[in-house]
Formats: sequence, C-alpha cells, structure tokens
Amino acid sequence: MILQRQVGADSHRSPHNNSGSVFLGRRPVNKNNSAEIAYIIVSAPLERELPALRSVSGFQGTVDNMVSTLLGYVMINLSNDIAKLVDNAYANGCPCIVATASASGDPDIGYKGSVMVFDSKSLAYWERTKRQHLKNLTENSRIIVLFRDPNAKVNLRFHGSVTLEESGPVWEQVMARVIKPELDKDPERKGVAVVINVDKVTTMSGQVLQSA
Repeated sequence: MILQRQVGADSHRSPHNNSGSVFLGRRPVNKNNSAEIAYIIVSAPLERELPALRSVSGFQGTVDNMVSTLLGYVMINLSNDIAKLVDNAYANGCPCIVATASASGDPDIGYKGSVMVFDSKSLAYWERTKRQHLKNLTENSRIIVLFRDPNAKVNLRFHGSVTLEESGPVWEQVMARVIKPELDKDPERKGVAVVINVDKVTTMSGQVLQSA
C-alpha cells in the first residue's frame, strides 16, 4: 500500500524510518525542489495491523494520521472501542491471556476470563485461583496481557505493572464489574483484584501504539 500527498518544500522533513514494515520518505516533484511528495510504503505485515491501529489511535487512513501513528505513538488511552473488545473477550470466545514471571524469571502464562478495561490507563482482572500468577506478581509486578480477536482482526498486547488489592474501594469496584461466569467460581469472594497500570500497548509484530 502506498499513500502520498504533495507538501511544500519548507515543510518539516521527517527522518526516514525503515523498520522492515514501514518506509517514510520524501522526493522532489520539480526541478527547483519547491514541492515534494511525502510518501509511506506499508508492507503486508503492517496492513494486517491496521484494525488495531484504528481501534487504539483513531487512525482513519490519511497520511498525516498514519505518520503520527507510525513515527510516534499516543499516550496511554484505553478508548471505549478497546473497552468494548476487551470487556467482551470472554463472551466472544477469545478470553485474554496473561503472562507473568517470578523474581528469578521463571514464566507462567494462562487465560484470565475476567480481564477488563478498568479506566483509560488501566486494565484489571479478578485473581480467584491465587496460584502461580499471584505468587509471581507478589515477587515481580511486571505483566503482559494478550488480547486477540480473530473475528474483529484486532491483536493487542498490554504491558504494565500491577497493584494487588485484597480489600477496599478499588477491590470492590473491580469485583462489581467481574463477569458472572468468573465471579460465580469464587462464591466466597476471596479473590484479589489485580489492577494493571498499562505503560505500553503493542501489536503482535511489536509496533508500539501507545506508551506512557
């Protein structure tokens, strides 16, 4: 896919960026260099990520929006569109996957059906099993949450650090929003609210979409 537009010669010259998926450049279109074409060549791997770009950054296909998305990234802002996808992941048959690691780096991975967008900068889930993930998070607060919806064609990874809430107002707020199938598996309500402070959102190919 190649998108281009004509710009004045005195426009800011963006540096070339060649990540293997994206190339941004400029070339003159007349002899005195009074005008240039700004162009972006996007290969197939990144085209497959465009639904994620749209859902995260509001990208709608213009060169200006694409440049701002590809050469930089927006601050953490988990939009309503992201919330609709993540909050309904379990119901849509694609529950989120959580990855944690112990203090020594021993990894663990598993499905968490209660993952939700807690606010514009945080995810949360209800840790009812209290097994290896919780043990890891008490030693090492770093976490990655993978969301993949093949029907919506959106694949996102949320990177962050957690705070563990065992009581209090935040614990109650998270519990109140946990989906019924997950909460019913914790009839005594002894779960821990895991709040994930997101500091980066990436695509499956590693493209940074949002960063703190």
